[in-house]
Amino acid sequence: MPELVRLGERILVIISLFYLTQSFYNLFPIVVNSLIQYTIYGLFFLLLLARWHRTITTAKKDIFIWLLLSLAVISFLWSNVPADTFRNSIVAWQTAFVGLYLASCYSIKEQLKLMGWAFGIIVIVNFIYTLLFPGLGIDSEIHIGAWRGIYSHKNVLSQMTTLSSLVFLFLSMIVRQYRYVVWGGLFLSIVLLLLTTSKTALVVFIASVGLLQFYRALRWRNPKSVLILILITFIIASVVIVLIGNAELIVTSLGKDITLSGRTELWHGVIDQIQKRPWLGYGRDGFWNAESNMHKIVGSYVAFNYEAPHSHNGFLDLTADLGIVGLTLFFLSFGFAFHKAFHQARLNSKPEALWHITFLSFFFLYNLTESSVMLHNSAIWTLYVSVSLSLNTKNYQKKVPELKSDFSYN
Repeated sequence: MPELVRLGERILVIISLFYLTQSFYNLFPIVVNSLIQYTIYGLFFLLLLARWHRTITTAKKDIFIWLLLSLAVISFLWSNVPADTFRNSIVAWQTAFVGLYLASCYSIKEQLKLMGWAFGIIVIVNFIYTLLFPGLGIDSEIHIGAWRGIYSHKNVLSQMTTLSSLVFLFLSMIVRQYRYVVWGGLFLSIVLLLLTTSKTALVVFIASVGLLQFYRALRWRNPKSVLILILITFIIASVVIVLIGNAELIVTSLGKDITLSGRTELWHGVIDQIQKRPWLGYGRDGFWNAESNMHKIVGSYVAFNYEAPHSHNGFLDLTADLGIVGLTLFFLSFGFAFHKAFHQARLNSKPEALWHITFLSFFFLYNLTESSVMLHNSAIWTLYVSVSLSLNTKNYQKKVPELKSDFSYN
Protein backbone atom coordinates (compact mmCIF):
# COMPACT_ATOMS: atom_id res chain seq x y z
CA MET A 1 0.00 0.00 0.00
CA PRO A 2 2.74 2.58 0.81
CA GLU A 3 4.26 1.92 -2.64
CA LEU A 4 0.92 2.65 -4.30
CA VAL A 5 0.65 5.90 -2.32
CA ARG A 6 4.14 6.97 -3.41
CA LEU A 7 3.32 6.09 -7.01
CA GLY A 8 0.13 8.11 -6.76
CA GLU A 9 2.07 11.09 -5.42
CA ARG A 10 4.56 10.91 -8.27
CA ILE A 11 1.74 10.82 -10.80
CA LEU A 12 0.19 13.83 -9.06
CA VAL A 13 3.51 15.72 -9.38
CA ILE A 14 3.74 14.94 -13.10
CA ILE A 15 0.15 16.04 -13.74
CA SER A 16 0.71 19.17 -11.66
CA LEU A 17 3.84 20.20 -13.55
CA PHE A 18 1.98 19.60 -16.80
CA TYR A 19 -0.84 21.83 -15.56
CA LEU A 20 1.50 24.53 -14.23
CA THR A 21 3.08 24.96 -17.68
CA GLN A 22 -0.38 26.18 -18.78
CA SER A 23 -0.75 23.05 -20.91
CA PHE A 24 -4.41 22.55 -19.98
CA TYR A 25 -5.51 26.14 -20.56
CA ASN A 26 -6.32 25.84 -24.27
CA LEU A 27 -7.38 22.20 -24.10
CA PHE A 28 -10.23 22.49 -21.58
CA PRO A 29 -12.90 25.06 -20.66
CA ILE A 30 -12.32 27.49 -17.78
CA VAL A 31 -14.59 25.51 -15.46
CA VAL A 32 -12.58 22.32 -15.99
CA ASN A 33 -9.29 24.17 -15.52
CA SER A 34 -10.55 25.68 -12.27
CA LEU A 35 -11.62 22.24 -11.03
CA ILE A 36 -8.18 20.82 -11.88
CA GLN A 37 -6.47 23.74 -10.16
CA TYR A 38 -8.41 23.46 -6.89
CA THR A 39 -8.04 19.67 -6.85
CA ILE A 40 -4.27 19.82 -7.34
CA TYR A 41 -3.66 22.52 -4.75
CA GLY A 42 -6.03 20.89 -2.29
CA LEU A 43 -4.21 17.56 -2.52
CA PHE A 44 -0.79 19.16 -2.08
CA PHE A 45 -2.01 21.12 0.93
CA LEU A 46 -3.20 17.89 2.55
CA LEU A 47 0.11 16.16 1.78
CA LEU A 48 2.08 19.02 3.32
CA LEU A 49 -0.20 19.07 6.35
CA ALA A 50 0.20 15.32 6.82
CA ARG A 51 3.98 15.81 6.97
CA TRP A 52 3.83 19.07 8.89
CA HIS A 53 7.15 18.66 10.70
CA ARG A 54 9.13 18.04 7.51
CA THR A 55 7.17 20.82 5.80
CA ILE A 56 8.11 23.40 8.44
CA THR A 57 11.75 22.29 8.49
CA THR A 58 12.02 22.66 4.72
CA ALA A 59 10.11 25.95 4.58
CA LYS A 60 12.54 27.57 7.04
CA LYS A 61 15.40 27.22 4.54
CA ASP A 62 14.30 30.40 2.73
CA ILE A 63 12.26 32.77 4.88
CA PHE A 64 12.43 35.54 2.26
CA ILE A 65 10.17 33.63 -0.14
CA TRP A 66 7.41 33.54 2.45
CA LEU A 67 7.93 37.19 3.39
CA LEU A 68 7.60 38.13 -0.29
CA LEU A 69 4.43 36.07 -0.65
CA SER A 70 3.04 37.57 2.57
CA LEU A 71 3.73 41.07 1.25
CA ALA A 72 1.83 40.13 -1.90
CA VAL A 73 -1.22 39.06 0.12
CA ILE A 74 -1.42 42.20 2.26
CA SER A 75 -0.81 44.41 -0.78
CA PHE A 76 -4.55 44.27 -1.44
CA LEU A 77 -4.72 47.04 1.19
CA TRP A 78 -3.16 49.56 -1.23
CA SER A 79 -4.09 47.95 -4.55
CA ASN A 80 -6.53 49.55 -6.98
CA VAL A 81 -7.97 46.09 -7.60
CA PRO A 82 -7.97 44.53 -4.09
CA ALA A 83 -10.09 41.50 -5.00
CA ASP A 84 -7.81 40.47 -7.88
CA THR A 85 -4.72 41.17 -5.80
CA PHE A 86 -5.86 39.03 -2.88
CA ARG A 87 -7.09 36.17 -5.08
CA ASN A 88 -3.96 35.97 -7.25
CA SER A 89 -1.69 36.28 -4.21
CA ILE A 90 -3.36 33.28 -2.59
CA VAL A 91 -2.87 31.29 -5.80
CA ALA A 92 0.81 32.35 -5.82
CA TRP A 93 1.06 30.84 -2.31
CA GLN A 94 -0.58 27.65 -3.55
CA THR A 95 1.83 27.49 -6.48
CA ALA A 96 4.74 27.86 -4.05
CA PHE A 97 3.33 25.02 -1.93
CA VAL A 98 3.91 22.63 -4.85
CA GLY A 99 7.57 23.67 -4.84
CA LEU A 100 7.70 23.23 -1.06
CA TYR A 101 6.30 19.71 -1.45
CA LEU A 102 8.92 18.81 -4.08
CA ALA A 103 11.75 20.11 -1.90
CA SER A 104 10.52 18.36 1.24
CA CYS A 105 9.77 14.97 -0.28
CA TYR A 106 12.21 14.31 -3.13
CA SER A 107 15.94 14.45 -3.71
CA ILE A 108 17.05 16.68 -6.57
CA LYS A 109 17.74 13.57 -8.65
CA GLU A 110 14.18 12.38 -8.10
CA GLN A 111 12.84 15.85 -8.91
CA LEU A 112 14.71 15.85 -12.21
CA LYS A 113 13.26 12.46 -13.13
CA LEU A 114 9.74 13.67 -12.37
CA MET A 115 10.37 16.81 -14.41
CA GLY A 116 11.65 14.60 -17.22
CA TRP A 117 8.35 12.71 -17.30
CA ALA A 118 6.32 15.92 -17.25
CA PHE A 119 8.33 17.77 -19.89
CA GLY A 120 8.60 14.66 -22.04
CA ILE A 121 4.80 14.46 -22.15
CA ILE A 122 4.59 18.21 -22.84
CA VAL A 123 6.98 17.96 -25.80
CA ILE A 124 5.17 14.97 -27.31
CA VAL A 125 1.72 16.54 -26.83
CA ASN A 126 2.87 19.75 -28.51
CA PHE A 127 4.28 17.87 -31.49
CA ILE A 128 1.13 15.78 -31.94
CA TYR A 129 -1.21 18.74 -31.46
CA THR A 130 0.65 20.96 -33.93
CA LEU A 131 0.96 18.26 -36.57
CA LEU A 132 -2.74 17.39 -36.27
CA PHE A 133 -3.95 21.00 -36.04
CA PRO A 134 -1.33 23.18 -37.76
CA GLY A 135 -3.81 26.03 -38.08
CA LEU A 136 -3.97 26.23 -34.29
CA GLY A 137 -0.44 25.18 -33.35
CA ILE A 138 1.42 27.40 -35.83
CA ASP A 139 1.10 31.18 -35.71
CA SER A 140 -0.26 32.63 -38.95
CA GLU A 141 -0.87 36.22 -37.86
CA ILE A 142 1.85 37.87 -35.77
CA HIS A 143 4.88 35.54 -35.74
CA ILE A 144 4.11 33.77 -39.02
CA GLY A 145 5.41 30.21 -39.12
CA ALA A 146 6.42 30.09 -35.45
CA TRP A 147 5.21 27.08 -33.49
CA ARG A 148 3.18 27.80 -30.37
CA GLY A 149 1.72 24.31 -29.89
CA ILE A 150 -1.05 24.05 -27.32
CA TYR A 151 -0.12 27.44 -25.85
CA SER A 152 -1.51 30.87 -26.67
CA HIS A 153 1.89 32.35 -27.61
CA LYS A 154 5.19 31.06 -28.94
CA ASN A 155 7.07 32.58 -25.99
CA VAL A 156 5.33 30.22 -23.57
CA LEU A 157 6.32 27.19 -25.65
CA SER A 158 9.88 28.48 -26.08
CA GLN A 159 10.24 28.96 -22.31
CA MET A 160 8.98 25.44 -21.61
CA THR A 161 11.21 23.86 -24.26
CA THR A 162 14.26 25.74 -22.98
CA LEU A 163 13.63 24.38 -19.51
CA SER A 164 12.82 20.94 -20.94
CA SER A 165 16.13 20.92 -22.82
CA LEU A 166 18.03 21.72 -19.62
CA VAL A 167 16.18 19.02 -17.67
CA PHE A 168 16.96 16.34 -20.26
CA LEU A 169 20.56 17.54 -20.47
CA PHE A 170 20.94 16.91 -16.73
CA LEU A 171 19.13 13.58 -16.97
CA SER A 172 21.63 12.51 -19.64
CA MET A 173 24.36 12.97 -17.01
CA ILE A 174 22.67 11.10 -14.16
CA VAL A 175 20.48 8.39 -15.74
CA ARG A 176 22.12 5.10 -16.62
CA GLN A 177 19.12 3.16 -17.93
CA TYR A 178 17.04 4.09 -21.00
CA ARG A 179 19.58 6.69 -22.05
CA TYR A 180 18.21 6.63 -25.60
CA VAL A 181 14.89 7.88 -24.22
CA VAL A 182 16.63 10.75 -22.44
CA TRP A 183 18.65 11.70 -25.50
CA GLY A 184 15.47 11.49 -27.57
CA GLY A 185 13.76 13.88 -25.14
CA LEU A 186 16.70 16.30 -25.39
CA PHE A 187 16.67 16.15 -29.19
CA LEU A 188 12.92 16.73 -29.48
CA SER A 189 13.05 19.56 -26.93
CA ILE A 190 15.75 21.39 -28.88
CA VAL A 191 13.93 20.83 -32.19
CA LEU A 192 10.72 22.23 -30.71
CA LEU A 193 12.68 25.16 -29.27
CA LEU A 194 14.04 25.96 -32.74
CA LEU A 195 10.56 25.70 -34.27
CA THR A 196 9.32 28.48 -31.97
CA THR A 197 11.84 30.79 -33.72
CA SER A 198 12.51 32.50 -30.38
CA LYS A 199 16.02 33.99 -30.45
CA THR A 200 15.83 34.93 -26.78
CA ALA A 201 15.00 31.38 -25.69
CA LEU A 202 17.77 29.95 -27.85
CA VAL A 203 20.35 32.36 -26.43
CA VAL A 204 19.17 31.64 -22.86
CA PHE A 205 19.61 27.91 -23.49
CA ILE A 206 23.06 28.33 -25.04
CA ALA A 207 24.11 30.71 -22.24
CA SER A 208 22.82 28.29 -19.58
CA VAL A 209 24.73 25.39 -21.12
CA GLY A 210 27.83 27.56 -21.38
CA LEU A 211 27.54 28.61 -17.74
CA LEU A 212 27.08 24.97 -16.78
CA GLN A 213 30.56 24.24 -18.13
CA PHE A 214 31.96 27.05 -15.99
CA TYR A 215 30.08 25.75 -12.96
CA ARG A 216 31.77 22.41 -13.48
CA ALA A 217 35.05 24.27 -13.10
CA LEU A 218 34.03 25.21 -9.56
CA ARG A 219 35.70 21.98 -8.50
CA TRP A 220 39.08 23.45 -9.44
CA ARG A 221 41.52 24.28 -6.68
CA ASN A 222 41.24 28.05 -7.03
CA PRO A 223 37.52 28.82 -6.54
CA LYS A 224 38.05 32.61 -6.30
CA SER A 225 39.48 32.79 -9.82
CA VAL A 226 36.67 30.60 -11.09
CA LEU A 227 34.05 32.78 -9.39
CA ILE A 228 35.45 35.92 -11.05
CA LEU A 229 35.43 34.15 -14.42
CA ILE A 230 31.83 33.03 -13.89
CA LEU A 231 30.68 36.53 -12.89
CA ILE A 232 32.26 38.03 -16.01
CA THR A 233 30.63 35.37 -18.20
CA PHE A 234 27.30 35.86 -16.43
CA ILE A 235 27.39 39.62 -17.06
CA ILE A 236 28.30 39.15 -20.73
CA ALA A 237 25.50 36.59 -21.16
CA SER A 238 23.00 38.97 -19.52
CA VAL A 239 23.95 41.84 -21.84
CA VAL A 240 23.71 39.62 -24.93
CA ILE A 241 20.29 38.31 -23.90
CA VAL A 242 18.93 41.81 -23.28
CA LEU A 243 20.19 43.01 -26.66
CA ILE A 244 18.93 40.01 -28.60
CA GLY A 245 15.69 39.83 -26.66
CA ASN A 246 14.99 43.46 -27.35
CA ALA A 247 15.92 43.08 -30.99
CA GLU A 248 13.03 40.65 -31.42
CA LEU A 249 10.05 42.50 -32.76
CA ILE A 250 7.07 43.35 -30.62
CA VAL A 251 4.08 43.73 -32.89
CA THR A 252 1.71 46.34 -31.53
CA SER A 253 -2.02 46.57 -31.87
CA LEU A 254 -1.41 49.10 -34.65
CA GLY A 255 0.71 46.67 -36.61
CA LYS A 256 3.88 48.67 -36.03
CA ASP A 257 7.19 47.13 -35.08
CA ILE A 258 9.00 48.18 -31.93
CA THR A 259 12.67 47.35 -31.66
CA LEU A 260 15.28 48.04 -28.98
CA SER A 261 14.45 51.75 -28.75
CA GLY A 262 10.78 50.90 -28.26
CA ARG A 263 11.53 48.47 -25.44
CA THR A 264 13.71 51.12 -23.81
CA GLU A 265 10.83 53.59 -23.95
CA LEU A 266 8.57 50.94 -22.44
CA TRP A 267 10.96 50.51 -19.51
CA HIS A 268 11.18 54.29 -19.18
CA GLY A 269 7.40 54.45 -18.86
CA VAL A 270 7.31 51.71 -16.22
CA ILE A 271 10.08 53.34 -14.18
CA ASP A 272 8.28 56.69 -14.29
CA GLN A 273 5.16 55.08 -12.81
CA ILE A 274 7.18 53.15 -10.21
CA GLN A 275 8.65 56.43 -8.96
CA LYS A 276 5.16 57.55 -7.99
CA ARG A 277 4.79 54.60 -5.58
CA PRO A 278 8.35 53.35 -5.09
CA TRP A 279 8.33 51.49 -1.78
CA LEU A 280 5.32 49.16 -1.89
CA GLY A 281 4.22 49.47 -5.50
CA TYR A 282 0.69 49.17 -6.83
CA GLY A 283 -0.18 45.83 -5.24
CA ARG A 284 0.14 42.29 -6.57
CA ASP A 285 -1.16 42.31 -10.16
CA GLY A 286 -2.35 45.86 -9.55
CA PHE A 287 -0.07 47.56 -12.04
CA TRP A 288 -0.90 45.72 -15.27
CA ASN A 289 -4.50 44.97 -14.35
CA ALA A 290 -6.98 46.01 -17.05
CA GLU A 291 -8.73 48.35 -14.60
CA SER A 292 -5.54 50.25 -13.71
CA ASN A 293 -5.16 51.82 -17.17
CA MET A 294 -1.38 51.33 -16.97
CA HIS A 295 -1.44 49.42 -20.27
CA LYS A 296 -2.32 52.66 -22.05
CA ILE A 297 -0.31 55.04 -19.85
CA VAL A 298 2.94 53.09 -20.24
CA GLY A 299 2.13 52.15 -23.82
CA SER A 300 1.90 55.82 -24.75
CA TYR A 301 5.65 56.09 -24.13
CA VAL A 302 6.13 53.68 -27.04
CA ALA A 303 3.50 54.61 -29.61
CA PHE A 304 0.11 56.26 -29.90
CA ASN A 305 -2.70 53.88 -28.84
CA TYR A 306 -0.23 51.11 -27.98
CA GLU A 307 -1.29 49.00 -24.97
CA ALA A 308 1.65 47.37 -23.22
CA PRO A 309 0.91 43.85 -21.88
CA HIS A 310 3.82 43.93 -19.42
CA SER A 311 7.29 45.44 -19.14
CA HIS A 312 9.15 42.47 -20.68
CA ASN A 313 11.31 42.38 -17.56
CA GLY A 314 10.43 40.30 -14.52
CA PHE A 315 12.27 42.51 -12.06
CA LEU A 316 10.57 45.70 -13.26
CA ASP A 317 7.17 43.99 -13.07
CA LEU A 318 7.88 42.85 -9.52
CA THR A 319 8.95 46.37 -8.51
CA ALA A 320 5.81 47.83 -10.08
CA ASP A 321 3.67 45.41 -8.07
CA LEU A 322 5.46 45.33 -4.70
CA GLY A 323 7.93 48.19 -4.85
CA ILE A 324 11.51 48.33 -3.69
CA VAL A 325 10.57 46.31 -0.60
CA GLY A 326 9.31 43.42 -2.72
CA LEU A 327 12.29 43.55 -5.08
CA THR A 328 14.67 43.54 -2.10
CA LEU A 329 12.98 40.51 -0.55
CA PHE A 330 13.25 38.63 -3.83
CA PHE A 331 16.93 39.41 -4.33
CA LEU A 332 17.66 38.43 -0.74
CA SER A 333 16.05 35.07 -1.52
CA PHE A 334 17.86 34.76 -4.85
CA GLY A 335 21.19 35.96 -3.48
CA PHE A 336 21.28 33.51 -0.57
CA ALA A 337 20.10 30.69 -2.85
CA PHE A 338 22.79 31.44 -5.43
CA HIS A 339 25.45 31.65 -2.71
CA LYS A 340 24.44 28.24 -1.33
CA ALA A 341 24.17 26.79 -4.84
CA PHE A 342 27.68 28.04 -5.64
CA HIS A 343 29.20 26.30 -2.62
CA GLN A 344 27.15 23.17 -3.22
CA ALA A 345 28.36 22.96 -6.82
CA ARG A 346 31.95 23.36 -5.63
CA LEU A 347 31.82 20.83 -2.80
CA ASN A 348 29.51 18.14 -4.20
CA SER A 349 30.82 16.04 -7.07
CA LYS A 350 27.46 14.64 -8.19
CA PRO A 351 26.16 15.96 -11.55
CA GLU A 352 22.76 16.83 -10.09
CA ALA A 353 24.44 19.16 -7.58
CA LEU A 354 24.88 21.60 -10.48
CA TRP A 355 21.14 21.78 -11.17
CA HIS A 356 20.43 24.45 -8.56
CA ILE A 357 22.94 26.99 -9.83
CA THR A 358 22.07 26.24 -13.47
CA PHE A 359 18.35 26.73 -12.89
CA LEU A 360 18.95 29.94 -10.94
CA SER A 361 21.02 31.23 -13.86
CA PHE A 362 18.24 30.30 -16.29
CA PHE A 363 15.68 31.98 -14.05
CA PHE A 364 17.67 35.20 -13.81
CA LEU A 365 18.51 35.39 -17.51
CA TYR A 366 14.93 34.74 -18.59
CA ASN A 367 13.58 37.46 -16.35
CA LEU A 368 15.70 40.03 -18.16
CA THR A 369 13.22 39.91 -21.04
CA GLU A 370 10.16 38.09 -19.65
CA SER A 371 8.28 37.89 -16.33
CA SER A 372 8.48 34.74 -14.22
CA VAL A 373 8.88 36.07 -10.67
CA MET A 374 6.11 34.98 -8.31
CA LEU A 375 3.68 34.12 -11.10
CA HIS A 376 0.64 32.16 -9.97
CA ASN A 377 -0.07 28.85 -11.69
CA SER A 378 3.49 28.86 -13.04
CA ALA A 379 5.87 25.91 -13.26
CA ILE A 380 8.81 28.33 -13.32
CA TRP A 381 7.85 29.82 -9.95
CA THR A 382 7.18 26.36 -8.52
CA LEU A 383 10.63 25.16 -9.58
CA TYR A 384 12.29 28.30 -8.21
CA VAL A 385 10.76 27.57 -4.81
CA SER A 386 11.77 23.90 -4.96
CA VAL A 387 15.34 24.77 -5.95
CA SER A 388 15.71 27.39 -3.22
CA LEU A 389 14.32 25.08 -0.54
CA SER A 390 16.25 22.01 -1.75
CA LEU A 391 19.62 23.62 -1.11
CA ASN A 392 21.72 22.43 1.83
CA THR A 393 19.89 19.12 1.86
CA LYS A 394 22.26 16.69 3.55
CA ASN A 395 20.68 13.53 2.23
CA TYR A 396 20.67 13.55 -1.56
CA GLN A 397 18.91 10.20 -1.75
CA LYS A 398 16.04 10.81 0.65
CA LYS A 399 12.80 9.00 -0.03
CA VAL A 400 9.25 10.22 0.18
CA PRO A 401 8.20 9.91 3.83
CA GLU A 402 5.11 7.91 4.60
CA LEU A 403 2.01 9.97 5.28
CA LYS A 404 1.66 8.69 8.82
CA SER A 405 5.22 9.61 9.85
CA ASP A 406 4.53 13.05 11.33
CA PHE A 407 1.43 11.93 13.20
CA SER A 408 2.81 8.73 14.64
CA TYR A 409 3.40 8.79 18.41
CA ASN A 410 4.34 5.15 18.82
